[in-house]
Amino acid sequence: MTLSDGQAWKAAALRTAAIVALIPASVYLVPRVANLVGVPDVLDEAITHAHAYNPRLPEIADLDDRTTADLGVLDRIDAALGRAQSTNTTSTAALRSLVDRVRADIQPLLEHTDANVAALVGSLDRLDAALGAVQEPLDDASRALSGDRARLAHTLRTARATVKQVRAARAAAQRSADDVSGPGR
Repeated sequence: MTLSDGQAWKAAALRTAAIVALIPASVYLVPRVANLVGVPDVLDEAITHAHAYNPRLPEIADLDDRTTADLGVLDRIDAALGRAQSTNTTSTAALRSLVDRVRADIQPLLEHTDANVAALVGSLDRLDAALGAVQEPLDDASRALSGDRARLAHTLRTARATVKQVRAARAAAQRSADDVSGPGR
């Protein structure tokens, strides 16, 4: 395919414009590209000079790395403390709920037990009074039955021991009731 004179002139103009545009661009870009290529060498040279100036520079860099790692550990500790506080809050709420449920479940039982202990104490008081009323007639019968005196004395001692045991049981039941429901309930 042949180009006409107008097309040839346009192609030549475009080539000339491209070459003219490349000259300032190359003047601008070539030093920058050379600097970019030379940066690693300059950086190596700067590190060498810094090491010569301060031979402990690697130790300082290592210390900086460890300090940064330690600060990361502090962040993890802070996160763990946050989780612990959250767990503490959750545990506190769960314990309060448990205490409330135990209180609701135990309170009726304590009231029922208190009523039963009161009835038992009343029965023991009546038994004590009845045994006290029997004491005098037993003494009279003991005098009247001189032959059976030893046996009656033994029976009386046994009755008194039983009364003491009943009183001790009553006192123990009262203490247990006080321990369970609190004094004065």
